[in-house]
Amino acid sequence: MPDADTDQARSAPRAPRSHDAASLPGQSSPATESASHSVPLGHDDRHLGPYTTGAAARASRLASLGCLWLSGVGLCVITLIILYQVFMRYVLSASPSWSEQAALYILVWTVLIAAAAGVREQFHIRIQAAQDALSPKRRRVAIIAAHAVTGLIGVFLAVYGTQLVTALWAYDIPTLGLPRGSAFLPLPLGGFLIAAFSAEHVLAIRKGLEVEPVWR
Repeated sequence: MPDADTDQARSAPRAPRSHDAASLPGQSSPATESASHSVPLGHDDRHLGPYTTGAAARASRLASLGCLWLSGVGLCVITLIILYQVFMRYVLSASPSWSEQAALYILVWTVLIAAAAGVREQFHIRIQAAQDALSPKRRRVAIIAAHAVTGLIGVFLAVYGTQLVTALWAYDIPTLGLPRGSAFLPLPLGGFLIAAFSAEHVLAIRKGLEVEPVWR
């Protein structure tokens, strides 16, 4: 006659084996994913903390997205202007006087706006080997210092760029009929965005968070 203890043991739920709890190849379990997203920057910057949230983070993301779109449109417009200039010069022998100045004007806007977005999206060139050679704590300090220096450069561009725009606004670009100061307007605008994006990174790193990128 079967023992009551034996029947109870058979009816009890079986504890999961080690391979049951593990995920399939190429997948990670919820516990593993949670752990990988809870490690703050400085411990291991390859596994950053969760993204920043709030109205300021959303505004920063929209600003970066706008910069990327404007830069992309600017490159397309420059390409069209150059093609038009080549066609007019070598096909019709009637090169327009405004095309070269217009391309340079848009180029300044495109480069400086894209540079500001690059600070937030972190696609500027950097020496990763030097950063990896540091200990986690020193790496965190080095990253914060790099963002702080970048922010100071942005402040410099914003302050002195504003002075340059003010000094040249009364003069015109002859071939375009636009204020010459408007060609330098991206300096203070881009500088302000660079400083703001750098400050966002510094604050996020100090909290163990990561700035959510637009460019993935």
